[in-house]
Amino acid sequence: MRLGRSHLVRFTAALCSFFISTVTVADNKTTSVCTDYPSVEIVFVGTLTAFTPSQTSSSMRFEALELLAGESSDGITVLQEGGSPCRDPAPIVGERYLVVAQGTNWKGDYGCADLKREADATSEIEYFRLARSGLTSTEVSGEVRITGEGTPVRGAKVDLAGIAGGTQLTSNAQGRFHAVLKPGTYAVTTRFPIGYESDNCGGSTVTLEPHRCARLVICAKPRSGGVNPIE
Repeated sequence: MRLGRSHLVRFTAALCSFFISTVTVADNKTTSVCTDYPSVEIVFVGTLTAFTPSQTSSSMRFEALELLAGESSDGITVLQEGGSPCRDPAPIVGERYLVVAQGTNWKGDYGCADLKREADATSEIEYFRLARSGLTSTEVSGEVRITGEGTPVRGAKVDLAGIAGGTQLTSNAQGRFHAVLKPGTYAVTTRFPIGYESDNCGGSTVTLEPHRCARLVICAKPRSGGVNPIE
C-alpha cells in the first residue's frame, strides 16, 4: 500500500552522523539530538517484516508501530540505495527500527535516509516525539570543518539571513555553532578566519521547520601558503 505524504520543503545538506543539540523536557532531563533531516517525509518506529537484499536497491518492508513525522499506512516499503547509510549493519527481519525516509522521485518511492535499531535510538525517538507535540524549539546547529579530514575550524562567521530575520554565529573551538530562530528559509554566507577558504558543499540555504532542529555543515579548506590558526 502506498502511503500519503506531507509535501515538506527539502533540505539539502551533507548526510553525516547525528550532531548534538539539547532539548529540555518536562522532568528536567535532556534529550540530545539534532537531525540531518529537518524536513523528511516520514519518520516512524516499525518492525521489519521483509528484506530483499540487492547490490543496487534493496527493498525493506515495515509494519509501522509509531508514526513520528509525516503520514503513513500500516505497511511501508523503503528502499536502500547503493551507498545508503542504512546498509551497515544489515537489517534483520523481526527487529524494531527507527526509520527515517525521504521521497526519491516523482513516482513516490521512498529512500532510506537513516535506520537505527529502536534500542539504539532512544534519544532520536524522544526528540521526534517532542517535536511532533510542538515542545521543541526551531533551531539550527552546525559545524565548520576541513573537508575530508574533519578538523574543526574555529572563528568562522556564519551569517543567516531570511524574511524571518537573521543572525551571525561564530564557530567555537570544536567548529560548532547553534541558534534558536523563527521558522523559514535562510541564506547562508560564511567568512572564514585567516588561512581558510570555502570548499563548497551542500546548499547555500537552510530551511528551518517549526519545532525542528536542522543541521548545517560548512566545508573549508586551507588557503595555499599555509594556515594561520586563530588562538
